[in-house]
Amino acid sequence: MSDFIEQRNTRPAAPRGTRTDSRVPPHNLDAEASLLGAMLLNEEPIGLASEKQLVPEDFYKPAHGHVYAAIRSLTSAAEAVDVVTVADELRKSNLLDELGGLGFLQDLQNATPSISSAGRYITIVRDTSILRRLIKGASEIADIGYSAPADIKIAIDKAEQIVFDIGDEQITDSLQKLHDLTGIVIPILESRYDSKSEITGVRSGYTKLDKLLSGFQPGTLNIVGARPAMGKSA
Repeated sequence: MSDFIEQRNTRPAAPRGTRTDSRVPPHNLDAEASLLGAMLLNEEPIGLASEKQLVPEDFYKPAHGHVYAAIRSLTSAAEAVDVVTVADELRKSNLLDELGGLGFLQDLQNATPSISSAGRYITIVRDTSILRRLIKGASEIADIGYSAPADIKIAIDKAEQIVFDIGDEQITDSLQKLHDLTGIVIPILESRYDSKSEITGVRSGYTKLDKLLSGFQPGTLNIVGARPAMGKSA
């Protein structure tokens, strides 16, 4: 009996907080289908998706990813996009019958609530895709930790890189009209010219940094950092 207890107690214990997780990854099939339907009806959503760098892998349902890949292929070839042309493109890849034939594409087209909401559909598809990548990245980071690496610094750098790679996929829409910026920028440039000084803001005390930033400027947040494995901890 004591041998049994000893063997049982020496088994590796499951890490605290871990569990067999059967949760379904974040996704929104309605948004995916509505977006594809909008693309089959109008070319504008295709352009919006391209601007947001949406890729077939962003779709949770493989069939939706295949349809979007066909749409992108037609667009890159400057060909029209509609139910018939997309069906033909899928047929060339031997995917049309597998996805449900022409009827599948027609269902996507007919189920689209509003073409004008395509931008919102893109955001939903993109955001849920990023969340799935985040979950995958967290799993990869956990694997790094469980592997008990000899060099902790390298392990941390790898974990940071995984998170940075996910963050780099996000796109910030910072475009503004030139007319709106002119009235803001010109007075600043005139003031800097009149001051005859390289430093127009508050000096940091670090000469090279002050030259790069012209001093700390009002209304700005300056973050000094570096990518992983660049020697930050050296």
